[in-house]
Amino acid sequence: MISICKDLSENFKYSSELQKLKPKLIETDRLLLIERARTKPQKTMIDELNRLKNEFISNISHEFRTTLASIIGFSETIESDPNLPSEMKREFNGLIMSEGKRLAKIINDVLDASRVEDGKIAINKTILDLSNLLQEVVDANSQLALAKKIIISFDHPPEQIFIELDRESIYRVFNALLNNAIKFTGDNGRVKIVVNNLFREVEIIISDTGIGIPEGDLPYIFQKFYRISRPRGEFSESEVGLVFVKHIIDLHKGLITVQTELGSGTTFLVKLSKTSKIEKNEVTFE
Repeated sequence: MISICKDLSENFKYSSELQKLKPKLIETDRLLLIERARTKPQKTMIDELNRLKNEFISNISHEFRTTLASIIGFSETIESDPNLPSEMKREFNGLIMSEGKRLAKIINDVLDASRVEDGKIAINKTILDLSNLLQEVVDANSQLALAKKIIISFDHPPEQIFIELDRESIYRVFNALLNNAIKFTGDNGRVKIVVNNLFREVEIIISDTGIGIPEGDLPYIFQKFYRISRPRGEFSESEVGLVFVKHIIDLHKGLITVQTELGSGTTFLVKLSKTSKIEKNEVTFE
């Protein structure tokens, strides 16, 4: 009788080790599934951000082309027709200037949004009277309101309200909000600015009787690249500026909220902390 034998002790050893590792393998697979589920919303968010970015670039490129086409068209007309009446030349020059300023504002808003993203915006705080600053903003937008027969009312306490803030950036914040209110309010409408002097903070309300913001857009209006759904799909450079507005308010440790009703108007509410102690040599009167 011939027999062949094989030592299987190593196989039994490895089989035993595999049985011990099997629960760990199952646990690892479960953790991987959890991580995949966790990263899925992030991937969806990134995809949505990329989509909004591409849509934003497309929209703003269209604005650039349209504005440049107007500037070039009117300039070529003036250049090619020496017999063009003086009144028409002045009208075309006015349109060229208006379109040029509009293009410059769009570019500045886009650059501001980029600076916000890179964290390159710095603030230089000084102590000043908020009511005087807001009055300057109202005066700067009075002609725009007058052209649309919009009434701007400015209600503020008689006492001075001193706040420590960056004058240039806060001026741009309220100028953007007021300009936006006038732009999206129809002829013969109303825009109201109210300043409430509270105990530790000051409350600034900018309200209009304009077209309002769709309810579905409200959670996203301060997000980069988001485009508010406007009637006829028009693009607003002020929507780019809202990213800058939110960032500047955050840098001042303030709060900005918005309430709106489609077709009835929008109200922006800004809260800023007041300066508790003021030395005379520190006060900057505007």
